[in-house]
Amino acid sequence: PIILKNFLVNQIRLIILNSYDNSERDRYGFLNTQLTWVEDLLEKTPSEYSIFFISHETLLTELDFWSNNIRNGNKLADMLNRYNLRTGRIIAFINGHLHGDYIDRRFSFPIVSIGCNKCEYLTSKKVDVINTPKRKIGEYTQDLWDVMMFDKKDKIIRFIRFGAGEDRIVR
Repeated sequence: PIILKNFLVNQIRLIILNSYDNSERDRYGFLNTQLTWVEDLLEKTPSEYSIFFISHETLLTELDFWSNNIRNGNKLADMLNRYNLRTGRIIAFINGHLHGDYIDRRFSFPIVSIGCNKCEYLTSKKVDVINTPKRKIGEYTQDLWDVMMFDKKDKIIRFIRFGAGEDRIVR
């Protein structure tokens, strides 16, 4: 089933997108119905709200080492970019499928990939630009998770890292 969530908290709209459908040939990506839902939701978002997107999968196939195609990824990225160029309200698109840290800045909003808590070190499967911290079971690097803090006034995101890797600031 398609699960679409959206939350409004302290003038922040958090939109969580499902990016996996095992019944599709290209199982990673975004359905046309989701794109329509997102476009409608963006137009209905009050002007004082900042917007975050969260998804397991990234938007761009060239950033993904496990997928040959991300269904509608470029289409969604272009739609979000057009909206953000007009409004400046999308703060980031955050994903985790890459199991590493990376910030892509080709659009008017950053695509932020975050590492995962699975203790692995598969650098052969990573795109060169993805930072994959070394991990070791039984040491502090076994863990890897972030707390995200957002300064709405200055539009700064702080990712405070626990375990392997480093804190990051996204402006």
